[in-house]
Amino acid sequence: MHDEYVALSGDEVVAGALTQKPGTAGCISETGTAGACSDGTALDDPRSVAISPDGTSAYVASQSSDAVAIFDRDTPPQTTIDTGPTETTNDNTPTFTFSASEAGSSFECKLDGGAFGACSGPGASHTATELSDGGHSFEVRATDPSANVDDTPASRAFSVDTEVSGARLRVKGRSQQKGNVLIVKCKAGAAEAVTITAKAKAKLDPGSAGAATRLKAVKLKAKPAEAAAGQLAKLKLKASREDSAQILEALDKGATATAKLKVTLIDAAGNSILLKKKVKLV
Repeated sequence: MHDEYVALSGDEVVAGALTQKPGTAGCISETGTAGACSDGTALDDPRSVAISPDGTSAYVASQSSDAVAIFDRDTPPQTTIDTGPTETTNDNTPTFTFSASEAGSSFECKLDGGAFGACSGPGASHTATELSDGGHSFEVRATDPSANVDDTPASRAFSVDTEVSGARLRVKGRSQQKGNVLIVKCKAGAAEAVTITAKAKAKLDPGSAGAATRLKAVKLKAKPAEAAAGQLAKLKLKASREDSAQILEALDKGATATAKLKVTLIDAAGNSILLKKKVKLV
């Protein structure tokens, strides 16, 4: 038997040493393992070479022994992040799960440009310690059982947002009532885009003129509104005509009433804040 050498090349450049599979797994013979493959190499007089489409395997046909030797390239594993935040989250201890293209791989993780280190687990997962609001990055790389390290770690950029920032509610201290429907107007918004809902209850002030008649609290509602970042949206809270009648009649007789507003702002991350305000109705 002669020692033979085969040079392999292709359009795709794939790193990693080519190694013949051990034993008879590395050789296919027309006459079986008792024949030309008994030596486990079958590289006598190599005649042709075929390379797999992904560049990770090579098949060398031998002219003299009617056998094909099989070589695998030992390539680094590829790492994939399977779950975890992708954009904005209100969870400041997010968990990521991940996987590798090779079974039995181990993992290393890092956050925000630090050094790679052990992932928190359990298993192929990592839970961040308490993160500040703002932008963050997570990276993970796999190492296969042959100690090949993924040189293109999987990465994920995301933001943490745990509160509605810069929330504001504006309402005049007194609300002059006109017409036959009880109305309270206000403006609300935040430093970030928010959805706004509002409701209120109005009740005659104890001891005010015309308040001798005991009236139940009147409920007011507003349609939901959207406010862009840094902007205030206008809201108009209204009571039903039926509920408005008695309290407006009392106001016409000189009574005063107070409306208690509850305005809720919700941002894109799902954070919410409740703002409260009182306004005199006259």
